[in-house]
Amino acid sequence: MRPTEQIIFASLRDDILLLFTERWGVDLPMKFSIPERPVDRVDYAVVLAPEAVSATRSDADRLHFMLAVTDLVAGYGKRPLARLEALEVKAGEAAVLTGPSGAGKTTLLLAIAGLADRLSGHIAIGDEDVSALDARSRDKHRGRHIGLIFQDLHLIPGLSTIDNLMLAPYASGAPADRDRATALLNRLGLGDRRRAAADTLSRGEAQRAAIARATLLHPQLILADEPTASLDDEACEAVLELLVEVTQTSGAALLIATHDSRVKARIGHVAVAESAA
Repeated sequence: MRPTEQIIFASLRDDILLLFTERWGVDLPMKFSIPERPVDRVDYAVVLAPEAVSATRSDADRLHFMLAVTDLVAGYGKRPLARLEALEVKAGEAAVLTGPSGAGKTTLLLAIAGLADRLSGHIAIGDEDVSALDARSRDKHRGRHIGLIFQDLHLIPGLSTIDNLMLAPYASGAPADRDRATALLNRLGLGDRRRAAADTLSRGEAQRAAIARATLLHPQLILADEPTASLDDEACEAVLELLVEVTQTSGAALLIATHDSRVKARIGHVAVAESAA
């Protein structure tokens, strides 16, 4: 098979896995066959022997999820603080990381971002095994592929709204796309506030600006820490609606760390953090 092949569809039938492929390579025992009916954008079908099914499923699942976390223990230095058994989030989908106060939700979120220490376990974002990256490579990966939204929004008061967005490419070394920044602000209802100083924005406007900044560089993963804290029900729903919409349209995965029951009810896909202290 060509080394640039990629799985686009798979199904089980009569103990044989029909694996329709495009631009991905599979190093497994196989023979070629003709599909029973036409399949859009498929070059050919591959029939795998039953013993190859489990191995291929594993590879397909790895490519299927934008975020995959397994047996993660996070902390600082050698001190473990939080544990997450497993979490998988597809592109365009959202998940909630919850748990009791002190369970280490924020620590786990920061470990996924490479800002806290991963003491054990595995983290994959897109097709990148983040667990295998050194500190410098993690920083570069975070700047290019992860959008961060903190409870404290970290907008720079002395800069305009659009210049706050432009800090993201400046810090990561990515090309500065001011047209995209303007388009994002327009889409989020901040077009007429793009030149306003960040400290003149309302709380709702500042949150939308932070969301725009987090999605400016087409991230694979958006991490949000307590984005609805201290918000009334109407504002909470508005923020969640915006986050979910941006996630779906951008094709990123969204992970929200929160204890807010309204968020858990809205998202549904919930993982639980456990204390490891």
